[in-house]
Amino acid sequence: MESFTSYLDRIPVESLLRITAVVMPLIFVLVLGNLVLSLVERTAGAQSSKRRSAVHVRQAIRIFRYIFIALVILVGAFSYSGSWTGLGVSLGVMAAAAGFALQRPAASVAAWFTILVKRPFGIGDRIVIGTIARGDVLDVTLTHISLAEVGRYGAEDVSGRTILVPNNVIFELPVTRYGDGEDTVLGEVELTVTYDSNVKRAREIAEEVASSVSGADSRAHTRVKLTDNGVLMEIRYDVKVRAANRVASEISEGILDAIRQEEDIQLAYARMDVRMVQK
Repeated sequence: MESFTSYLDRIPVESLLRITAVVMPLIFVLVLGNLVLSLVERTAGAQSSKRRSAVHVRQAIRIFRYIFIALVILVGAFSYSGSWTGLGVSLGVMAAAAGFALQRPAASVAAWFTILVKRPFGIGDRIVIGTIARGDVLDVTLTHISLAEVGRYGAEDVSGRTILVPNNVIFELPVTRYGDGEDTVLGEVELTVTYDSNVKRAREIAEEVASSVSGADSRAHTRVKLTDNGVLMEIRYDVKVRAANRVASEISEGILDAIRQEEDIQLAYARMDVRMVQK
């Protein structure tokens, strides 16, 4: 059997130099690219607080590594053949086709990477995405955000449904973050009393009940507005995100029970008073 050395001796020197000139830079680029991707993987993985997010990081890096290797091999093949015009045309056609076919998936992956790095919200946070979705974040994958739906029936209760939202919507719609279960937001309960009621006393009762039920460090405060039906009081207080709906219900019940004990406070509602004047 012919030895490998004898086989190399039969290859023209020019071909060996040409192969070396192509292969050596490609090896350097492959090693450098692999180091960069490994560094990105470690950095992104360190910022992923959830095990599932770390798995998604590894999956994304693996995809990018395969794409990178394929591009390097393609460039090497065209470099050896010397047809740079063919390389440019081929890459242009491939880029156009991939860009058209993978426009939304690529945007979703880019949005996933933005969420991972910028961390505008995390697992367990309650968010609102434009007018299309509202809920608690269950998971963020390469292409979708999973939400436990909240507010379907006009309240802050979890409906039990799961919503899948494409990641790329964060580039198109505003995202509002309420925070996780331990974060505090501003809650509000409205109370309307008649103009001849003791408004000052009604305000004191509402603020006492709201401060007591909410359990917040800061005292509740009230904003007063004059309406066609009576004096509207907007009682505002600090409350934990996940307790907002329950606290609002308990405050309303507490205010109603307290006002029933007051003779000079009357709840207002839409009505019409008719006065008959005798001539």
